[in-house]
Amino acid sequence: MPTYPHNKQIMKILVILVYLTLLSGCYCSIQVSKTKLHSVHKIETGFQISKITVDSFTSNEIPLNFTMDTTIRCFPYCYEYASELEYKAINGENSVFIDTCNFKPSRNIYFNKPNADYEWAFFIPFEPKNSYDILPLKFIKGNWYEIKNICDPYFFIYIYVKENNNWKIKKVERW
Repeated sequence: MPTYPHNKQIMKILVILVYLTLLSGCYCSIQVSKTKLHSVHKIETGFQISKITVDSFTSNEIPLNFTMDTTIRCFPYCYEYASELEYKAINGENSVFIDTCNFKPSRNIYFNKPNADYEWAFFIPFEPKNSYDILPLKFIKGNWYEIKNICDPYFFIYIYVKENNNWKIKKVERW
């Protein structure tokens, strides 16, 4: 069967398109400011912010060994309801999650004002959940913070609040 020059060009284009599609699906493009977290993709499941005490750093000044002091989770307001319905669905009970939870994912999560469809809660195992409309954690000078579980389980953002209140932000993927 003869090969035509344009077939090779079409194959090259297809390979490039597949590569770009795979690359764009794995890429975390997150911007953090003092007032909000912005993602190119809609934030479907939430994320967590932890105040951390750093014991050691990598050569690139990224926290390596640290302990988490306080952890706060941002999640869709119907997250607990969804978990309950998933449990019911697994056990053969009917669920109406789509009809009753009108969650609309957003690309922006604000720290200092309420977010429609999201809430904040301290992560304390075995404690009742107390939720907040506004992030109940203050970014304090001289401290490090970690943001994780936002778009990829291996993507982390580290924030250091400098003495002049400016932020040093480090983004890293850890495998």
